[in-house]
Amino acid sequence: VQPDGLYRIGITAIDGHGLTSEVSSEVEIDNTPFTLAGVGITPSVINPEDADGVNDFAIVSYTVNGAKDSATVRFQVFANASDTVAVFNYSATVFVFPVTKTFTFRGKNDSGVLLSVGATKTYYWKVTAVDGTNGQVLTAGGNVTIDNARPAMPQIFTPDNLALAGAGATVSGVG
Repeated sequence: VQPDGLYRIGITAIDGHGLTSEVSSEVEIDNTPFTLAGVGITPSVINPEDADGVNDFAIVSYTVNGAKDSATVRFQVFANASDTVAVFNYSATVFVFPVTKTFTFRGKNDSGVLLSVGATKTYYWKVTAVDGTNGQVLTAGGNVTIDNARPAMPQIFTPDNLALAGAGATVSGVG
């Protein structure tokens, strides 16, 4: 197996009278496989509706290698894993390899509207990489939960809910 690169192949034909004819051509050897690796989303649960600066968005990361000229990488979010139409689409074309990239998913659809307003829902995400030279397609995916549901109101349990008397009180709720 030859290393990657351009090579010139030449052929010379000689007939019975000693006359020759030559032809040559360049061929390219590319043994580097097209890969999509290190695909992930962090965190896997976001709550963008409250805009409190904590888990308001997710970072999607990936590494692409082995494409000769270019690769197009597409990130999509689907309401359900079996859906064929995405609620969110993002794509980028890369020209240098290997390349590690990230982009941000803010829990919004293609129109910029928040998904799952006031509710919690798990969405399916997929990253698709397409080799611009030979059309090879690689994918990776997973789930992201958008948790925009409001927590239950805290409750204070005392004999008189308006005043605390004594050394302790029980407070419950998720905040």
